[in-house]
Amino acid sequence: MVSEYYFDYRLIIRVLPLFITGLKMTVILSACGILVALPLGLFVGLGRVSKYRFFNLPASIFMQSMRNTPSLIKVYLVYFGLPYLGISFSAFICGVIVLSIHTGSFMAEIFRASIESVSIRQMEASRALGFGDWHAMRFIILPQAIARAIPALGNEIVQLIKNSSILAVISVEELTYSAIGVAEQTGATYEVFTVIGFIYLFVNLIASLIIEFFERKLRVVTV
Repeated sequence: MVSEYYFDYRLIIRVLPLFITGLKMTVILSACGILVALPLGLFVGLGRVSKYRFFNLPASIFMQSMRNTPSLIKVYLVYFGLPYLGISFSAFICGVIVLSIHTGSFMAEIFRASIESVSIRQMEASRALGFGDWHAMRFIILPQAIARAIPALGNEIVQLIKNSSILAVISVEELTYSAIGVAEQTGATYEVFTVIGFIYLFVNLIASLIIEFFERKLRVVTV
């Protein structure tokens, strides 16, 4: 005979302040990661489309090496490996570094593809009007490329928020770390991770709505 199981909502109410604290850390981590990953991805993406090997080769090596290695491995290498080289950061800073370089490498490929999707004739027309390559890229090509990249960049931002959960392995006190602690103390694994799943869902839905807002605002650029 199978015993009945009841969802212990009273436990969730008691530990909700811990989840809110963990959520705040997740949001801060994600915001910092996004603020670093976006310019990093753009810089590497520009390097990828450069005709000069001095820029193209390092950008390609960075992108391929970061995209094709698990983010968890990078967490361990940064947090446990760098101290062997005399470089030591807090768990929070290590987390931001890993989230930034991992997501930035994917964003770089998005920027590269978006830049190359803009017709080459626009660059030729810009040169004919007296623009240098850099000014044409900055004022003509990039605005269109960024507008086209918004949906794919949005996917990477959502992935970054979800990937922040792996930082629990180095004791960053984000949402998943808080959930693991509560589950170990109470044994209420089902309740804890069901609620945590809905919290991640809610946060990512909010992020998706914000991204869609910016996409609509910038859509006119590609018309």
